[in-house]
Amino acid sequence: MKIYFIILATIFLIIMGIYFSRYIGYKSVYRSYQTISELKDHESYTIKKLTGKELYYQSGLRFADTGKDDSGSPGYIYYDTLQHNLWVETTERLDRKDGHLPYPFEEWLNIDLNGNTIAVKPDSSMLKAPGVVLKSDISNTYKWDDLKTQFYLEFFFKEKFNWSSLNPFKGIGSLNGASSHTWKGMAYFKLLMQKNAIHFRINTANITNYQMELYRLPPQYTDRETVLLYIHDKYFDKKETGLYLITGKSKN
Repeated sequence: MKIYFIILATIFLIIMGIYFSRYIGYKSVYRSYQTISELKDHESYTIKKLTGKELYYQSGLRFADTGKDDSGSPGYIYYDTLQHNLWVETTERLDRKDGHLPYPFEEWLNIDLNGNTIAVKPDSSMLKAPGVVLKSDISNTYKWDDLKTQFYLEFFFKEKFNWSSLNPFKGIGSLNGASSHTWKGMAYFKLLMQKNAIHFRINTANITNYQMELYRLPPQYTDRETVLLYIHDKYFDKKETGLYLITGKSKN
């Protein structure tokens, strides 16, 4: 019996040793990763947060001056091909002073390719303009663990598990009796660019579909590499949610 416990203790120590060695190793490898909002001084790219609000999903019918949708797939960002700038509609819920339920508020942001807000207009004042709705590289079936893509999840470090989901009595009385098994932790991403990769981290959960959108502005619209990254999901760190403009730095 004593030998049995010694064997069990040895196996346990080996497993814990492997776990902590991996923990220290991964912490060392990804220690240099910053959040996307901290990456303002990247060696090859300028990263600027354009807004921290949620964006409104659009179709080309909202913009096309011909009255028909010639802009391709719907999305969050519209590029004005005449003025060469961006249009996005933000949406948020504002609290009422009378204590009633919050009400939705939308407004348009007109932004140039340097990340400067040119104009802010109410939702009702948006005019038709020639252009295209940018198509996201992220589809509904996007595989974040596919290392052959241009944007992927390098590693997810599990930090907290909702152990209450393992309670066999959890969910009794509900419609489906189901419970959610969720790990919370730090996600480390790699975004491949023309010059070099951009690495960043963000607090999130191991959900199957991250609410992130990536837009690469076609080269016929700009003479420098321009990418827009939209992050918005209830599982993400709220400080990091928003729309980011990533542009290549000019050569000295």
